[in-house]
Amino acid sequence: MAVRIQDIAREDLAARDPAFAPVLRFVAGGGDAAADPTLFESLLDRLQIFAPSRDGAPYLHCGRRSTTGELFGAEVAEALIGEPGLAHDAFERAVQPAYRAVHLTGKPVSQRVSAVLEVHGQRRLVAYYRLVFPLAMGSNRLAGCMTRFC
Repeated sequence: MAVRIQDIAREDLAARDPAFAPVLRFVAGGGDAAADPTLFESLLDRLQIFAPSRDGAPYLHCGRRSTTGELFGAEVAEALIGEPGLAHDAFERAVQPAYRAVHLTGKPVSQRVSAVLEVHGQRRLVAYYRLVFPLAMGSNRLAGCMTRFC
């Protein structure tokens, strides 16, 4: 499976999809859920939250309106909690290093990701923009991810 990941300018994300504007404000404000709980709660439906470690990056949250939720359905998004990722091992191996890098460096990453994935038994091209950012929830340091289809 070929997964293509291209770095893009963070400033371009909101121009590519206006849904990125509030998450960019959240990240610019420090990415701390407790610092602006109203903004953070407004983002949750589109966010994916991961707990990166050297063993992977299991989902802690997968919003119903995240690209994963929109692509595979709300039930799949809910079932991912605690899991290391989708059932696409090669895809997960390609996209997960960004979660760990952001977790370790504290620096957000903005990218365009594309791959051919099997979705509900059919192969299809999936392409999206993503912002992976450091997220603080209490004393927990996590990786947040906002994605929007291209």
